Amino acid sequence: MAPADKVGSRWFVGGWGRSATDGGADDQGAADDQAMIWSSDDGVSFTSAPGDFAVGDGHSAVIDICAGPDGTPLAVGQIEDAQGTGVAALWTEQDGRWVRTDLPNPPAAGSSFSACAVEDGVLVIDGDLGYRSERWSWSAPAGFQLLAPPRVDRAGDGSAPSTTESATDPGAADQQRSELRSVQSAGSGYVASGRIDSATYTGPVLWVSPDAQRWRWVPLPVNRPDSWSLVSVVDQDVVILCSSATDSQAWRVPDIATVMAGMPASG
Repeated sequence: MAPADKVGSRWFVGGWGRSATDGGADDQGAADDQAMIWSSDDGVSFTSAPGDFAVGDGHSAVIDICAGPDGTPLAVGQIEDAQGTGVAALWTEQDGRWVRTDLPNPPAAGSSFSACAVEDGVLVIDGDLGYRSERWSWSAPAGFQLLAPPRVDRAGDGSAPSTTESATDPGAADQQRSELRSVQSAGSGYVASGRIDSATYTGPVLWVSPDAQRWRWVPLPVNRPDSWSLVSVVDQDVVILCSSATDSQAWRVPDIATVMAGMPASG
């Protein structure tokens, strides 16, 4: 289950589980866990909402919930199709029911969505397509549009790592790999979690950007390079949580807008 998200005056929680009415789920795993969304008017009492959450008995999950450009709630995640392939999915709330829209997959390529946010008035979704980290925009009339990889620079020295596209190619072992996900607005700019894997640094990073197009990364002083990170914005501060198999760490970056304003311009 994911943390609760407030959209407008209502609260939503996404995740996966087995409903009391599915009938086919038993201790032997007769049915896989399936996506679920709970809503609440007060943030205390939550009710499971109906929706198009799965294909048959296949696994599915809601990973993130956000407000769309018009303020309505949206959810993203993954379903499993009839052939057992993962398919990225978007859900929109329509008359109390969550209606699913699937990302068209190229042949034999699985996909998933991991985060959504509005950037400059456009809904942007982070996810994976095959072995590559990708980003899409989405709107009701246009559907999904694949976005160009963001331009990324290392904060402080301006060195430019490879784009997300080349970095996530599993055959490019000598190239730097970068991952950028869960974009959030912070002051007049944006922050995101992710990681860098290169010859000079391997581990989680904090991504910062003035426009959600040009990104710089800041290494995090973690004890283990395999740590997983989560970034959250609280008022004008950014809170970073990192967790590994052996420990957890946390940092607070006060007044992130001032930090970004003092960063050197990209070359």
